[in-house]
Amino acid sequence: MAAPNDDFLQRVSEIMDSKLSSFEQKISKQQKQQHEQQLSRIQAANDKTFVFKRKGNEAQYKFNNSVREKLIEANTSLSEGEPEMAFNSISSGIELIHQRQKLIKLADSSKTGWRTVQEYTQHELASDEEDEKRIFKAEIRAEKKLKEERIQKARTARRTNPYPERASSVQNQPKSYENSKKSGTCFKCGFPGHWAKNCTTNNNNKETGSKLSTLDSNVQSMCIVQSKDLHACMSEHFSESKNNVCRFVATIDENVSPVGRLRGHLTKWVDIQADKYILDVIENGYKIPFKTIPNSVCLDNNKSARDNVKVVGSEIQKLIDKGCVTEVKNVPFVVNPLTLAFNKTGAEDFDQASTLSEVIKRDLTELGFIIAGSKSVWFPQQNIVWLGFEWDMSNGILKVTQERVRKLLSCIEEVYLKSQSGCSHFRVKSIASIAGQIISMENAIGNAVSFKTRPAARKARLAHT
Repeated sequence: MAAPNDDFLQRVSEIMDSKLSSFEQKISKQQKQQHEQQLSRIQAANDKTFVFKRKGNEAQYKFNNSVREKLIEANTSLSEGEPEMAFNSISSGIELIHQRQKLIKLADSSKTGWRTVQEYTQHELASDEEDEKRIFKAEIRAEKKLKEERIQKARTARRTNPYPERASSVQNQPKSYENSKKSGTCFKCGFPGHWAKNCTTNNNNKETGSKLSTLDSNVQSMCIVQSKDLHACMSEHFSESKNNVCRFVATIDENVSPVGRLRGHLTKWVDIQADKYILDVIENGYKIPFKTIPNSVCLDNNKSARDNVKVVGSEIQKLIDKGCVTEVKNVPFVVNPLTLAFNKTGAEDFDQASTLSEVIKRDLTELGFIIAGSKSVWFPQQNIVWLGFEWDMSNGILKVTQERVRKLLSCIEEVYLKSQSGCSHFRVKSIASIAGQIISMENAIGNAVSFKTRPAARKARLAHT
């Protein structure tokens, strides 16, 4: 009886050992799975809290994480002796990589890049047979969105940002950037290549540059149209013809020769104690101060003189008659080329412009156009108000109209009086209006207004946003 009992007990012991071992393996497997699940949850929580600055990096990170999870599953299955599950996990990882490679090729071949991929992945269809249509539609949507974003950015920049923003990467550049060549001109000396803080010009030369600090009387006299001076100038130099056309009145007698006139009044120049150099020029004529004596040369006339031989001949004859030049028989040591400058007095230009103006007016009328007489100027003129500026073509000066300056001063006075009364808050619209009006005068005053008004415009823009 003892032997059968021992066999029975041994079998029971073996069964218990196998059951306990199996139970232990299950518990170990469950603990391992729970551990992996907890790690996955922690990793997912970290992913949610971390904010990516670029969407492309975020997409790549998520893809790498998904492939990593498949590899972990395969590794776990192999360690547990489940090769079939490991094979399935590896196959899923390969499929993910294959899909990613496809998206990379799609982004590289498309004009809009990853925008097409984004539209492609967000608008999936039920059947894979429509994959080509999906790609085509995704490209169309991506191009449309990109075009709309560019238009919106351009409108926003024109409306709220009159100045280009400097890239933030400039702040991280080495200090050698500060010593590099600067754009624009220096406020102190007026020369390009550096800024005022790095200018080495002496204080005595400060006024020689294009510095603009305040709108003083000198600047106003150059930029503002003074109506009295304008009418006086017009009445002095112009007369009204029968056709209500202003013509220039020549006050110089062309028959009077200027040759020898200053030399004939040399005693008066001596009495006023003129400079020795001036007296020498009046008495002996102007002498070119050559550093080295040039070689003998006889240059051909320029094309403008060769194409207008009659005009050149008549002008030379006028100079000979006045005694300004002398005809010689031998070729001089140096013969410079002649260049013809057309219409020095502007008479022919004026007559031609008047004729063309009448032709254009007649053609527009015959073609049926309605001409707004109050908005049209049919006679040629060298001074005109257009786009808020006084265009002085005769002197090559662009001025700001007096009306615009009065409006600007009124806005500045309004803000100034509020500040004097103790007000510390101003309307963004008022500050932006002042900055915008000054910026609009840049063509007449100079590009310095952009630098001077930049802080005010930036603050107004920030307050608006």
